Amino acid sequence: TFTQVVKVGDTTPPVFTGPTQDRNFDGITDADLVYTTNAGNICAAYIRLDAAGVRAVDNCSGTNVTITANIYPGADLNATPIGSFVVNPNNTTPEITTAIPVGTHLLRYTYTDECGNSDFSDYLFTVEDRTAPVAICEDGLNIGISSGSSSTTGLPTGFAVLTPENIDNGSYDDCSGVTLSIARVNAANIALEVYDQELILTCADLGTVRVGLRVEDAAGNVNFCWLDVLVEDKNAPVCIPPSPVTLSCIEYNAALPADITETTIEERNAVFGTAAGVDNCEVTITETITGNVNSCGVGSFTRTF
Repeated sequence: TFTQVVKVGDTTPPVFTGPTQDRNFDGITDADLVYTTNAGNICAAYIRLDAAGVRAVDNCSGTNVTITANIYPGADLNATPIGSFVVNPNNTTPEITTAIPVGTHLLRYTYTDECGNSDFSDYLFTVEDRTAPVAICEDGLNIGISSGSSSTTGLPTGFAVLTPENIDNGSYDDCSGVTLSIARVNAANIALEVYDQELILTCADLGTVRVGLRVEDAAGNVNFCWLDVLVEDKNAPVCIPPSPVTLSCIEYNAALPADITETTIEERNAVFGTAAGVDNCEVTITETITGNVNSCGVGSFTRTF
């Protein structure tokens, strides 16, 4: 008589299929895993661990396999892992990690069947900042043209310098500082010039000028906001009257008619001198004259510029 002992058991771990990506939708699986920051006001990403394709199948347990996931920051297996997260690809509830910071990390799935056979699979992945910064413009802005005119030509020299900081109202990014620039834009908010560090406004811009604020983070992500800037000239012009003039009655009567109000401004300027106006913007000079001189040469009149 011969006795044979047959021991039946399961010593094979489950077969695991991990996460894959096709970010450009070309039908070819990407060689790497990249996740974009999506955690709101922090520089991190929430990652779905039971994404399409993640599953474990066992020769005895079927799909009744326990799956856990741990994330090692910086892909350092000696670091304290983030997790463990229980992953159940057989239900409809998303299995989401906590916030994972920007950088390259290692995702380890560990899977165990009902007979205690276990194995693990490692996946390198990168969390990148591909989220545009938040661009916040002031609700509105009034800016005044500075005073000044050329001492030699008398031409206006008023201007104002508008910088990105003048119109920024706290733009920020989740992962880095931001760089600001400014440009004129049209009604459709399309830039009419290259975004730069300042915008020079002159008297030709009096009224409403629409400008854009460009906000860029360290990763090159860009966002915009726009507003209308009211450009004003709040400096009153300086009126400079003509110098005193002395002339005889004969000269007066020869140059001007008896009724002074019938004269033109050119005639009065030729006899009495010309007034001037100085301003940071263009100046228009108008004049009125009142009063009279009687036939005896007595009276007065006033030129108002």
